[in-house]
Amino acid sequence: MITKERIVEESLKLFINYGVKGVTVERISKDLRMSKRTFYEHFENKKQLLKECLVVYDGITRNEHEKIKAASTNTMEALFRWNDAIMTRMDLVNPNFFNDIQYYYPGLLEGFIHKYGDFLYDTLLELCESGISEGLFNKGVHKEIFAKTVQSLVQLFKDTDKFPPLTYSKVALTFNILGPYIKGVCTEQGRHLIRTYEERIKSTYAGLGFTDLEGRTF
Repeated sequence: MITKERIVEESLKLFINYGVKGVTVERISKDLRMSKRTFYEHFENKKQLLKECLVVYDGITRNEHEKIKAASTNTMEALFRWNDAIMTRMDLVNPNFFNDIQYYYPGLLEGFIHKYGDFLYDTLLELCESGISEGLFNKGVHKEIFAKTVQSLVQLFKDTDKFPPLTYSKVALTFNILGPYIKGVCTEQGRHLIRTYEERIKSTYAGLGFTDLEGRTF
């Protein structure tokens, strides 16, 4: 028997791979080898299915963050791991997953955030608070401004019109968009950890030809 949970799970995979517009109820029904009638026994329409998929996707990212937090010895390491996770997710998730929702289902994402909270924003607030308490961020850093700024910078990564993936690697975007801002709010102790992170990335991605926070080209 095809359960509601199975439909959500498999539909989310399709949306993540192909975006929302092209994944119709017919496509979902065919992939799951079920009738459209079965689909409509569980969901009023595709919009309701999307709401359920967003709940599952949100749970995945929250669980990912908890694992990152548990595995990190300090805020800077958590921030680096968090950035790596976002970069990995950007490679796996079709940008049209969210773009299509925004365009074809206006208000859906905003309604979801209103109900469940803005997890990215809350995560950044938490990282800023812990960074200040650990002496890695300057005490004068405004937590809300920090969270909103980093959130906006991360959105730039997704703008493939400005930054075509074949021209700008995600590593280059990290060090030239997000990196300078993070370094600017850090104490010397925090900047030391950034330099350590840079060296690790440099050895991993040598030859990509991007500039780090000190102006050196890899």
